[in-house]
Amino acid sequence: MKKRLNILWNNENRYMRLASVNRKAILTYNKKILSAMTLIGGLLMMLPL
Repeated sequence: MKKRLNILWNNENRYMRLASVNRKAILTYNKKILSAMTLIGGLLMMLPL
């Protein structure tokens, strides 16, 4: 059980390090996805009209 928790803890630490290194790329990606999803959502709202 302890080994399993240690593996999960290590993965979380690894993710935090990678996220901090790639912060700018992640923010750019999130902005692009948000704008695309907003456009799709807007189109889907107009579809029933």
